Parts: sequence; structure tokens; C-alpha cells
Amino acid sequence: MLFAATGCSFTWGQGLAYHRWLEQTKTEEKSWQDFISNYQWPDVMHKLTNQDYIFQNSLRCAGLLAKTLKCEYLIQEENGGSNKRSFERINVWTENHKNNPNRKLDFIILQLTELYRDHPYTEEGSYPICDDDCKSSEHIFCKRSPPWSRVVLDSGLSHEEFMDKFYSKDMFLKLDERCRSKGIDLLIWSWHDELARLLKDEDFFIKLKYGGKEYISFHEMEEELPVSLYQDPSLPGVIDEHPNKFFNQLLHDSIIEKLKDRNII
Repeated sequence: MLFAATGCSFTWGQGLAYHRWLEQTKTEEKSWQDFISNYQWPDVMHKLTNQDYIFQNSLRCAGLLAKTLKCEYLIQEENGGSNKRSFERINVWTENHKNNPNRKLDFIILQLTELYRDHPYTEEGSYPICDDDCKSSEHIFCKRSPPWSRVVLDSGLSHEEFMDKFYSKDMFLKLDERCRSKGIDLLIWSWHDELARLLKDEDFFIKLKYGGKEYISFHEMEEELPVSLYQDPSLPGVIDEHPNKFFNQLLHDSIIEKLKDRNII
């Protein structure tokens, strides 16, 4: 068996090294404060050793799936990403699948990321008005993902026009059909609610399950459960918004259930 995974830093496993660093402060003379300062992802990446990468890769969902399924996997070649780049990567993978029997894929996991990463937009109205002098106790979260309905595209398109132009359900159905035509199953999960609401009733869509409840997106789950690094009670002072190891495990569990439901495994 061989599978592939593509998305953004959520799929890459950004920030999972915090879990290793915390353990190092307990067993070695290392400063936790030094590890958690400068939390933006470029700063975190500059701190990663080869062993940090091995640890990160073992905890990210793709690594957990590979261990469970006793197989290898393909993954995006770099941290970060956008939906457009994921679509392009899937096209390459499906072509390679046809031309290279040694890399015949059984399924692809597509993680949907922020809507506008491939499309210029103005920030005016997108985020709460805030500056470095903000006294709010919630200041560290003032620039979390914008409410998409208030984004103004540089092209002049409204949010609704943008969705109609770039994110119709039909484009995902065609992507699914393309994968099926190559003998590959496509599975999709979403960071945000917007695309999740569009696709939640499709058989290829993965609903996140925990404690007897279903969630259509990471964002929806984040409202109720400590699935982000900054919400993790075991990581004091961390303000990174990427998924923690708890979320990667429950995502793994939800995907395994979907693979069984669809008789892929």
C-alpha cells in the first residue's frame, strides 16, 4: 500500500516539535522559554534538528497512518501550501501513478487550507483592528484567520462571487472523478468551515470524530476541544495555532474509520 498527503503546514506537522522540546527540558538542561519564544513558523523551523524532524514526522497524521497501515507515503515537498498547489500536486501524483508502477497510489488525502492564499485580497476589514499596543488579554489571537465574508478581494469580487468562481462543488467532484479514473481514492478534510460546509455530505469528505460527536472542520472542533498547540494544557506558554499531537491522533482515527467504511483497507 502507498498513499499521499497534501495540504499546508497542518499536514506538514508544523509545531509538533514542541512536544519533544518539552520532554527535553525535563531530562536535559534546556530552557523551555527559549523554545517557545519567536513562535512564528519560520522561527520554529530554524530551530529544528534532524531528530526534531524525525519526531515531528512520527506524530503528524501521515506518519501515524503509515505506522498503522505498515506502509510508506508521499507528502508535499515543503512546509506550508495552498489549495491551488495541492490541486496541482495531485495532478502530478495521478500522472506519476499511471507512468510509474513503483509509485502506484491507493489513496490521496487532501487537506483544504485557507481560501484566499492563491488570490490577492486587502486586509482592511479582514482582521480586528489591533496594533502592538493592544492591551487585550487575547491579543495573541487578534490576527487569527479572518471572517471570510468580510474579505475584500483585490480583483473586486465579493466573497460569494469568489466562491462561485474558484470553489464550486463541481471542481471537487471532478477531482474525485479524476482520481477514481486512475484507481485512486480521494479523501478530503478541511481546516475551515467554509469549504467543509460545501463538501460535508460527499462520500470522500472526512468528518472529524471524537467523544461521540462529529465536526466538519478543524476550526469547528477547535471551538470545543483543545486541538491546537496553544490550547494544549501540557504546553504552557505556547501560542502556536497549529494542530497538536492530540488532533493528529484523532484525525488519524477518523481517516482509518473512513478507509474502512469505503473498503479501502
